[in-house]
Amino acid sequence: MGAANGNSTSASPLGQAHPSAASGSQPHRAGAASRKKVGPAGTDAAFAEFKDRYPSRAPHANPVKPAREAFAAAVKRGADPEAIIRGAENYAMAVDQQGTDPRYVAQAKTWLHQERWTEYQRRPDPVRRDDGLC
Repeated sequence: MGAANGNSTSASPLGQAHPSAASGSQPHRAGAASRKKVGPAGTDAAFAEFKDRYPSRAPHANPVKPAREAFAAAVKRGADPEAIIRGAENYAMAVDQQGTDPRYVAQAKTWLHQERWTEYQRRPDPVRRDDGLC
């Protein structure tokens, strides 16, 4: 789904499509030059990108509203939206590579509350498949 299989669709794994808005990034505050402050329109656009990259849990629930609120709260606490999106994309790749059953994919709100994007800043190593040949 989304970035996990390379296809771009209008519907996202977290529910209905969300229109993108222009990102309005600005420096956060003194001492946090690498972090960005994202206004409401920028947060909406960043969340839309996040939900497009987050792995699907279909047919299991993954409500959008709590995920949007958790995303906004993380950004408000100073999390870099680009790091969250990168983490979601890498998590989707790991889920795809491992063949994780959708019911075991974390709901986005949980994943965000637990700040799991910090665990997925690097792309997962390619899975070595044993084809039985030496």
